[in-house]
Amino acid sequence: MTNTFLNKVVVERAALSVINRSYTGSRQLSGLSLPAIEQWRGKVALPADHVLVKTLVKLGDVAQTLSNKSNESFAPLTPEVKDAIDKLMQQLAEQVKRFPRASSG
Repeated sequence: MTNTFLNKVVVERAALSVINRSYTGSRQLSGLSLPAIEQWRGKVALPADHVLVKTLVKLGDVAQTLSNKSNESFAPLTPEVKDAIDKLMQQLAEQVKRFPRASSG
């Protein structure tokens, strides 16, 4: 995987897919920007320090580095960044499964 805007989109879509399988309609997450996460957090009534919110913010931060033009290159991602993305996605999937309010409409 290279550091490109396309890969940022891929990471964001994967995270949104995990969340939005459990939330429907207006309660779906629209992106991994801080404003989008804050808007979603308010709609689903989660505190700012909730584990799902923290994981989404971390994923958003990592995804942003993938499209930061000053850092963009055609070199593969460092193993550390790839591992961080993989770990955060796994955490997100596990957290959504454990969060009982996620499945309520």
